[in-house]
Amino acid sequence: MWLFSLGHSLVSVCSLRTTLCVRLKSNVVATAAVFLAARRVGVPLPSQSPWWELFEVSEKEMRRALRVMIGMYKRPKAENVEVNPH
Repeated sequence: MWLFSLGHSLVSVCSLRTTLCVRLKSNVVATAAVFLAARRVGVPLPSQSPWWELFEVSEKEMRRALRVMIGMYKRPKAENVEVNPH
């Protein structure tokens, strides 16, 4: 369950801080999120066959999404800006 939660959090943050979720298909974004979440918590993914192909995602597509997601975490943390200061 924690893997699902972490993957969901990655997609949520990504949708708020990037345009990835509107530029790529949802299965591509989800596959990248699963990959990152599994790496972060140390869950091994199948190594014998390309598991992402089960979701109709190419390795190239997944890597493209991964670059954006990883890049998002390299940027400075977003700050809240008051819109109507009084």
